[in-house]
Amino acid sequence: MGGQFKEQGGAATMDPSSSRRWVTSKFMTYLSDPQRLAKKRHKKERARSKSGARHVIEYFHRVDDGYSHLAAQTLQFCLLYTSPSPRDPVSS
Repeated sequence: MGGQFKEQGGAATMDPSSSRRWVTSKFMTYLSDPQRLAKKRHKKERARSKSGARHVIEYFHRVDDGYSHLAAQTLQFCLLYTSPSPRDPVSS
């Protein structure tokens, strides 16, 4: 099976060294640590709340995706109950 794939080297290497695997594992464990993420979210939420900013939903729509269509219907329903957009108060 190894003959099917060409070794690309760099970050895409098929057989990284044990030290590289260890460093990558530690780094990814750090990035995905639930406690670190919770602290980061709490800090961002505290800063948002202190500044008086409102929550913002950023939505990216794909026309050919059925779930995007359902999400757009749900968001349209939600927007009926919100005040003008803090990003674009003129058009809201």
